[in-house]
Amino acid sequence: MKTPKKPTIGCWDVSKVTNMGDMFSGATLSTDNYDTTLIGWASKTLTPNVVFSGGNSRYCNIENARTPIINSYGWTLKLVDNTSVITKKIILR
Repeated sequence: MKTPKKPTIGCWDVSKVTNMGDMFSGATLSTDNYDTTLIGWASKTLTPNVVFSGGNSRYCNIENARTPIINSYGWTLKLVDNTSVITKKIILR
């Protein structure tokens, strides 16, 4: 018997959040779940200028997902890649 697939956090409606800076403080999502979360959110309409931290979670190949979140909505993503902590904030001029 197969275990039903759990919905990912990327399906959550985060369109009205204003701060997720401590959302996953001290937590570690699997790389697959973290990637899927940002991919899901990138496909939605988001509130501008939100701070988001994935805690200790590490992303893998999500540049195509995080770039629109940063560039289109001005989010600050506190990301941990495979080597270091990165804070991304890009302001288009």
